[in-house]
Amino acid sequence: MRDTMIFYRSFYEAVKDLPIDEQGKIYNAIFNYALNFKEDKLTGVSKADWTLIKPQLDANIKRYQNGTKPKQSKSKTEANTKQKISKVEANKNNNDIIITNNIIYRSFNHLSITQEQFNKLELEYSKEQIDEVLDAIENFSGNKKYKSLYLTVKNWIKDKPKKNELKDDLVFNVMNKIK
Repeated sequence: MRDTMIFYRSFYEAVKDLPIDEQGKIYNAIFNYALNFKEDKLTGVSKADWTLIKPQLDANIKRYQNGTKPKQSKSKTEANTKQKISKVEANKNNNDIIITNNIIYRSFNHLSITQEQFNKLELEYSKEQIDEVLDAIENFSGNKKYKSLYLTVKNWIKDKPKKNELKDDLVFNVMNKIK
């Protein structure tokens, strides 16, 4: 049982053109259901109007019931404590990885590339090519939008000839000069 309820204009509009005795039945049904949680049995046009009004009353009752539940402050506190512990542990692990594995080859602004990432690039490209691309990215005014220097270098350098292609070109040029 509750002391208040919401009465919508749409309820009034649905009922206002019915005969007074039908209006009274529907109004009683609305108030009895919304305040006492008891459903009256209606027939005819009253039942049709009730079918349209009842879902809104159900939604309001559900909101009311959710609002009267006691707050679970203990479980939220426990969850926060657990969360803080997890975050601290995760940060410790990440810091260990950073200290042991991520020696920075080069950095500027908010971007950096590790020695390990540089070594991966150096398998396919020369140091000069990689440094040239890094210089170009550093001088590019739009580099603020980039999130990963390694991926940006990979994207920018892909059109340059790879190490094995450079050797093939050199051999081809030498062979042509000999002929």
